[in-house]
Amino acid sequence: MSINVAVTGQVFSGKTTVCNLMKLYKFKVYNTDEIAHKILKYKKIKKMIYDVFGNVFINGEVDRKKLSKKVFRNKENWKKLNQMIHPEVVRNVEKLMSKNDGDKVFEVPLLFEAKMEKMFDFIVFIKAKYDLRKKIAKERGFDEREVKKRQRFLLGDKIKEKRSDFIIRNYSDLGNLKKDVEKIVKQIKKRRENYAKDK
Repeated sequence: MSINVAVTGQVFSGKTTVCNLMKLYKFKVYNTDEIAHKILKYKKIKKMIYDVFGNVFINGEVDRKKLSKKVFRNKENWKKLNQMIHPEVVRNVEKLMSKNDGDKVFEVPLLFEAKMEKMFDFIVFIKAKYDLRKKIAKERGFDEREVKKRQRFLLGDKIKEKRSDFIIRNYSDLGNLKKDVEKIVKQIKKRRENYAKDK
């Protein structure tokens, strides 16, 4: 039985690093943001975006910076884009899950907002100190305002923690992060073994 794990967490908290560490344990890694970027190339999605947000295109493709400026202007715009994109993201994730090719981990920033949590066997939530989140944002070309802007439309952390199976506190120590991931992988695999025995 293959396992499907979702990694989610605070904005710029180190989700990608955790997913990459899980590669060491033979998990195939997928990123729903990358899936969403591909979806922006669908003709029907382009039309929907044009109808709602106007000309946010360069050379016939969606310019994510232009789109982002409009989307994060208010919660209504943010919801409208998610309503266009999330159903397609779900379909793509289901397709990947249907392949019987081993354990998978998905980086899903908007896991709870998109109501995707029931799709996964386990959920890992990442927390990080604000200074670290600012540092990660800066490394990716975003300023502090972007951290706050992206955080303001999301569900509260306490709600997400309660709905998650595992919580990792990322304090910018790669050694401890590796240990946390190792512990979680062991627990996940142990639960799978117990489930198989019960069957």
